[in-house]
Parts: sequence; structure tokens; C-alpha cells
Amino acid sequence: MHPSAGSPQYGANAVILVIVVAMLVWRNLRPQKISVGRLFVTPILLAIVVVFSIYGTQSVFPIPPWQIAIALIVGVLAGIPVGLLRGHHSRVRATERRNVMLLDASWQTMAIYLGAFLVRYLLRLAFPPFSPAGAAIGDGVLAFAAAMLIVSYYAIYTKYKALEGATLVETPAPQAR
Repeated sequence: MHPSAGSPQYGANAVILVIVVAMLVWRNLRPQKISVGRLFVTPILLAIVVVFSIYGTQSVFPIPPWQIAIALIVGVLAGIPVGLLRGHHSRVRATERRNVMLLDASWQTMAIYLGAFLVRYLLRLAFPPFSPAGAAIGDGVLAFAAAMLIVSYYAIYTKYKALEGATLVETPAPQAR
């Protein structure tokens, strides 16, 4: 059953959505220092969440594996180009510390995230959340987010490595006397 616009659950969801959107806007409007190691932690954690979500979904709504597979494939295929866009629009700069980069503020990245939230919200309106179809779509949306992060962080990492390689100055080895 869908929550109605006047229900307490709808109000709580709206507040949470506003907080998340505000955090994304705040985070993407300022530069961020990020280490190469931390760059890969979030996508790994999100991939683990996707696996546990599928397991949890199966325990509540036994969905045929082919439906889960379709949702995951669609989510991943939709996440790859969005991740490439995010990686392309992220300006990466080296810092004085090795393996630490600075990601500049990006309104394009913020727009990509806000668009993804809008699509997720519209999908949640179109399909009941406590149904097998809604559960499969939820898993697909998580797969989308994981694929987007993995691809965008890989693109950012390759930008950083290219930048790091271009700024390295080779010093001659000390000569034996």
C-alpha cells in the first residue's frame, strides 16, 4: 500500500529526502580531499549492501532469479554511462600528499546525483514499495548506484594516475664514486 501524501511515513520520507539532497548539494559545492584508498571503500561497501539487499528481498518476496537478474542488469547498464559522465565532469587535482587528490566542486556531478534521486523517486511512486516488482526495482536502483560509483571512481582514479604520472619528475640515481 502506498503511503498517502498526508501520512506520517510520507512526511518522514520527505524530510529524509530533503536532508540527503541538501547534503549532496553541500558536498558537491565544495572541493573534497580524498585518498586513493578511500576512493574504493564506498563502492565496495555499496556492492556488499546490494548483495545483502537481494538476500533480504528474497527472504521477504521470493522473486524469480530472472527478474532479479534483469533488474540488476538494467541497473548496472544505466549506471555505467552515468558513472562515466560523473567521472568525466569531475576535475581532479593532485595534492602535496602522495595518493591524495582534490576533487573540485562540480554542479554537473550534483545535477547527475539529483537526477538519479528524481528517477528513483518516480520509480517508487510508480511501483508499490512492498511488492515483488517494487523490491526488484529497489535492487536495480542499488545496482545502478553501485555501478555508477564504481565506474565514476575508476574514471577519477585514472585521471589522478595520469595527472600523477605527468607531474612526476625523475631524479637521476646517485652515481658511484
